[in-house]
Amino acid sequence: MRIFRDERGSTCTLVPMDDLERFGLERVRALGAGTVIDYAGMDGDGSKDPSFAIHFTVGGERLTVRGTDEASRRITGGIRDTCYYATSGLTYLGTVEVDGSMGYRFAGTHCARCGSPVVTRTACEWRVCDACAETCTHEYKRGLIHGGGVDLGIGNFCRSCGRGKPDEPDLPLSVHHELVKAKLWERGVNATFLS
Repeated sequence: MRIFRDERGSTCTLVPMDDLERFGLERVRALGAGTVIDYAGMDGDGSKDPSFAIHFTVGGERLTVRGTDEASRRITGGIRDTCYYATSGLTYLGTVEVDGSMGYRFAGTHCARCGSPVVTRTACEWRVCDACAETCTHEYKRGLIHGGGVDLGIGNFCRSCGRGKPDEPDLPLSVHHELVKAKLWERGVNATFLS
């Protein structure tokens, strides 16, 4: 499947490459705009693994999304993070033509401020699109963070839109894990799972 995300990160478009993929997406289309496909797990290990795929259920049937090239696999990884951390599924918006083929457009959710569709993890998790985040007055708080190469760490993020503080120093993942362990230890939680 070829997978595209628009420049604003508001929607993703799935373009089937074979009849099985087309059949699954046509089932979604038949149910109509607003249909939610539920996240049902993944295969593989990260977005660079050629076997990496995410699974959805549609009316009790399984729909597998697997990118055919590196760019599509990277976007698939982002879709997985969106579903896993923020939405637990995608909402079907409609179809669009992509290079002479039918593409099926999806969003994770809609911005709570302006109503525009969003599909990136941070925008969906906080329900704030990038355009609205740019107008945010940003009240930063230090706390647990995830995503952007950090599976779990400590950093500064806005309490209102969830965006990270600019010019935050890049720390190695091991340092992030040590900071999280220390913070959890203060709260009486054993975080040996980060070792």
